[in-house]
Amino acid sequence: MKRAGGLLVALVAVLLLVMGLLPQCARRVALSGGERDSVAPHIVRAVPPSGSTHFTGNRIRLTFNEYVALKDAQKEIYFSPPFRWPYATTLQGRTLVFDIVDTLQQDVTYRLHLGKAVQDLTENNPFVDTRYCLATGDRIDSARLVGRVRDALLHTPVSGVKVMLYTKNADSLVRSQLPNYVTVTDSDGRFVFDNLPVRDFKLFALEDANSNYFYDQPKERIAFSDSLVHSFPTLSDSARSYPLLNLFTYSRKPSALLSATRVTPEQIRLIFSEPPEDSVSLSTLLGASLDYVRESSRYGDTLSYWLQDATTVLNDTLLLRLRYKATVAERLEWRTDTLRLAYSFAAQTEKEVQHIRQFLADSLLRINSAWASAGVASADTLRIRVSGAVKSFDRKRFILLHDTVSLPVEVYSVSQKPCEFLLKGDLKPRQRYRVRILPNAVSDTFGRTNDTTNLEVQTLNPSQFAVLHVLLRGAPQHALVQVLTADEKKTIVRSVVVPEGATRLGILYLPPNLYTLRIVDDRNANGEWDTGNYWTHLQPEPVRYYRNDKLQSTLTLRANWEYDIDVDYQKLEE
Repeated sequence: MKRAGGLLVALVAVLLLVMGLLPQCARRVALSGGERDSVAPHIVRAVPPSGSTHFTGNRIRLTFNEYVALKDAQKEIYFSPPFRWPYATTLQGRTLVFDIVDTLQQDVTYRLHLGKAVQDLTENNPFVDTRYCLATGDRIDSARLVGRVRDALLHTPVSGVKVMLYTKNADSLVRSQLPNYVTVTDSDGRFVFDNLPVRDFKLFALEDANSNYFYDQPKERIAFSDSLVHSFPTLSDSARSYPLLNLFTYSRKPSALLSATRVTPEQIRLIFSEPPEDSVSLSTLLGASLDYVRESSRYGDTLSYWLQDATTVLNDTLLLRLRYKATVAERLEWRTDTLRLAYSFAAQTEKEVQHIRQFLADSLLRINSAWASAGVASADTLRIRVSGAVKSFDRKRFILLHDTVSLPVEVYSVSQKPCEFLLKGDLKPRQRYRVRILPNAVSDTFGRTNDTTNLEVQTLNPSQFAVLHVLLRGAPQHALVQVLTADEKKTIVRSVVVPEGATRLGILYLPPNLYTLRIVDDRNANGEWDTGNYWTHLQPEPVRYYRNDKLQSTLTLRANWEYDIDVDYQKLEE
């Protein structure tokens, strides 16, 4: 009994000791999942094995070392050559299964691209694209083709672009036939074709908006090679030049008449989707010619016809025949439209012809300034705009005033701009001027003239701006020098047409900022950069970006500084 009591005491002592330790053991600590999983999944078994020949099956099984998930499978996964009919993609445990329903081509090597679609379940580590391929013939093709795709204007690499090869050479293939081989550009714009036969190909790149391998959307960006490209065995690839494709959007809309309006009794305005390129003729419905002065907008897509015959103008409704070139099935063809143009006044208590007579008799020609309200450079030519087509003007009735002092001023009419005038005077920086236009300075066919008009002018302070002097050597016959913002957008701040044969340019009044310089080979001499046209085999106009001897492209311009830049066009990167 005494022995049993001793055991009881010992047991109680042990329990007290354990309870005393419990608070120490129950302290809160952060849970740890161990080290982060940074290892991507990999294939441990493939059926059939990569490199198999004489493949005639319709199923491919890829088993990974761990459970995986699929992300953006439709975008990332593709076969080359592509299939006409969709294939099924399923995950069965750790196995990715492809069920092919299309009929396989004979004697062709197929390559499977997984991109970054396969990821592990815990950390989303993507599987690195495999080199899985198999052949329906007796050998695996091993030739290669490598190149790069960039934005045609900005020269930035473009990722996610489908680059396609065709064994035939016909323009219509990109719209009517699946490519023979396809790959996709990476983040550097680089594309790689492996497992090709050794031969010539037609090369085409497409930003495929609807993922169907066809160039069938007007806003899809494209690029193409002027000539056939050739694939080479892998060992000789490094010695070959790589094709460089310039991606662009064919921005020219189909040429068509968008609207025809009678803005005033004597003004007819025609708006086209594209400049009609002097193909427009306007006549009466019976074919008689019209007496008019034509004016074109800056980009040539809007034409204004200023009627000069009072008999025609007094008609409240004009029936006219318009003939121009319009786009029909991607070709320009002649088209003839009948226009019914009426002019309506706000209040019509009498016949419209009487309103028109009153309008021509009472209205004045209004004159407005066409310069920036913030001010003009002292070297600028002042441009003014008249509300009608001017038939005659009196230079002596244009006066340039500084305070109350009259200054010499030259007045010019503008070719092809019957409503505009240019005024040139000796303007000084940081000064206020006034252009006074006296009555009867301008008049039109109908005897209308102007009243007294005063236009204020403020010239800028050059010390608040920078000046860029450019020595341009080896430039194309028609060149543009463009000053751009130094950010990714490369917004045009100033675009200067280089006079033919000129080597020195002075670009004044540039706000202090960071800039870069672009030279455009303006091959059609229209004063702007133009995209290409695949259907006429026209590449985008070439551009080159300035870099100094240290390969730096950014220009830091400060206020009240002048900078000299030496640009050798032939040494700039194409």
